[in-house]
Amino acid sequence: MKIKLNSLLIILLCFAIASCNTTSSNKNNSGVNKTNIVGQSNSPKIIYEIRSYHYLPEKFEIYKKWAIEEALPYLRANLNVLGFWVDNGLTSELTGEDPIEHKHGVANITWIIEWKSEEARKIGFERLENSPEWKKIWDNHPDSKGYLQMEARFTEAL
Repeated sequence: MKIKLNSLLIILLCFAIASCNTTSSNKNNSGVNKTNIVGQSNSPKIIYEIRSYHYLPEKFEIYKKWAIEEALPYLRANLNVLGFWVDNGLTSELTGEDPIEHKHGVANITWIIEWKSEEARKIGFERLENSPEWKKIWDNHPDSKGYLQMEARFTEAL
């Protein structure tokens, strides 16, 4: 009887400790991405999409004007655009153990979008492409065929 009572007390004590730890960790870590022992997250990872374009150099200035005046205000209002950069004319640097210059040179337009998930990206671009406002902006594009190459890379923050 004494052994059963001790066992029961130990079990109750373990439940009490586990309950306190769960409650305190939830209070202290609310909103924090929790990772288990093998590195698997219990919440979806943020996706950073890095878009790089090689745009026709001879139409680059008119593209920049269109981007600044029309495209960017709409994109920033409707997507989580973290930044939008264009070439500033300085000579680029190409280094490494085996540097190979691209036939179009380096990208002259780069922008980054933050997405909550792949599904959010899919929905976001569908909404953009189907938006009457975006269609009107795109109709004003100086040369929508001027993209020599477009690249989208998907990254995660460390």
